[in-house]
Amino acid sequence: MRYTESGSVAIRAALRGNIVRILVSDSGIGISPTEKRRIFEEYYQVDNQARDRRKGLGLGLAIVRELAQLLGVRIRLKTVSGVGSTFVLDVRRADDPPLGEPSVSEPAASDHVRGAFVVLIDDDPMARDGVMTTLQDFGCRVLAVASGVEALHALADAEFAPQIIVADYRLEGVETGLTAIAMVVENQAELCGESFRLPALLISGDTSPQELKRVADAGYQMLHKPVSVEVLYRELNSVLERARSAHEL
Repeated sequence: MRYTESGSVAIRAALRGNIVRILVSDSGIGISPTEKRRIFEEYYQVDNQARDRRKGLGLGLAIVRELAQLLGVRIRLKTVSGVGSTFVLDVRRADDPPLGEPSVSEPAASDHVRGAFVVLIDDDPMARDGVMTTLQDFGCRVLAVASGVEALHALADAEFAPQIIVADYRLEGVETGLTAIAMVVENQAELCGESFRLPALLISGDTSPQELKRVADAGYQMLHKPVSVEVLYRELNSVLERARSAHEL
């Protein structure tokens, strides 16, 4: 829809034997041959070299590629610059699944995530809302803000001290997740005493050795985008469990 200023976006499906061919076509800007090879890369966007987050994160087609590989689905792209694009997926028709006992996932040995008070810091409203929804689905109480300063203002009225911070690494301007975390930790230590400890997780698409070392030297863990729901829960649970054990000691 974003790349189709006029015309239409059409979704069609046709059954060919035991294969369902799904076609998604648009009359948009099309993709040049040089760009065609890169559009399935994570965080790559054809028309967003300035990394304007209002135009999205550049993860959509990367997620499509990963899902297609996991499902064994063939995906192809036909495109003409200035004319439009068609994505073609060949999906095997499924047989009726056998009836049986529903599988039940084993619960975690100890759930330290449910009920935890999490400060979420991310300046991208779309990404922040997505992570906030996931955390709330975990059963967390979430304070979602765009910066360290906003976190301090919001925590001034909070009834309880936070238990963990989840912060995006790249924030607006010169602020980083590390500086935002430091700001909140210092503030809470002043209120609760110098012995107060506040664990944190950082989320980023940045994989440069310098940035990874900076995060490690600060004593925090970096999760790389895109972070699955399972990984986010597991790491949150692990960090909170270690923090509780250290407190009990």
